[in-house]
Amino acid sequence: SAPHVLGLAALAVHLGESRSALPEVDVGPSAPDAGLPVPALFDSLLTCRTRDSLLFCLKFCTAAISYSLCKFSSQSRDILHSCLSPGLIKKFQFLVFRLFSEARQPLSQEDAASLSWRPLYLPSADWQR
Repeated sequence: SAPHVLGLAALAVHLGESRSALPEVDVGPSAPDAGLPVPALFDSLLTCRTRDSLLFCLKFCTAAISYSLCKFSSQSRDILHSCLSPGLIKKFQFLVFRLFSEARQPLSQEDAASLSWRPLYLPSADWQR
């Protein structure tokens, strides 16, 4: 449900904020790395294989980014980036481009300068691949 997704996203942000105090997480023998920091763990658990998982991933990423922006609104962008996995932000951008065709239009310079992360402008062929 929506409150559960928001709660998980808030937990992910708070765990990302405490990253330096937490050990890396061993995700088992199938993982390429020996251990992952907590924000990267959440990113690795969010798969986009089915319609339902794609929608859940979009809801989770939206909630985590929104919560981070609210929680750290008066602080530097570096703190915002340290609490979220770069992969989570990339997944969010991918999903928005994938699901909303109007998001694929290039932004004006003023709009792009106000974003907390660098937008990805993918040519149509790259995006579809």
